[in-house]
Amino acid sequence: MVSSGVFLNIGKSILALALAIFVIFWFPSPAFDACFPDNNSYVCSQWPEIFAGCMFVLVSYFAGPKSKYHYIPAFSLFAYIGSAEHIRFGGQLLDVLYQIPSQSFYYGGIIALVVITGVKFIKRNWVQSVPNKLINKD
Repeated sequence: MVSSGVFLNIGKSILALALAIFVIFWFPSPAFDACFPDNNSYVCSQWPEIFAGCMFVLVSYFAGPKSKYHYIPAFSLFAYIGSAEHIRFGGQLLDVLYQIPSQSFYYGGIIALVVITGVKFIKRNWVQSVPNKLINKD
């Protein structure tokens, strides 16, 4: 019985990560299709990356199981996707680490963490505002 729960969490984690990857590769494209290759405005260059980072973190957090065995692969995949462009063009490890603060994808992840923290804060305060259920109803 315990092993079925483990396999369920593994399957849920794989499904959540696959869904997050699907969302970031397909969803931002229709929202920003009006951008042309010669248009280098902030809306066409940075916002899709910020949106993709935010969506990856939100989908992988809310769709996945709440365990460190899900968070570690999700964080590793997030870090790889965010730095993949610099790795692909032959950047050295120190160059890749040096470029992390200027990556828009990571800014989206930070925005998503703020949203998650806000949702948890509101949910916690909402639960505290519910009257005590232990009062006798005689």
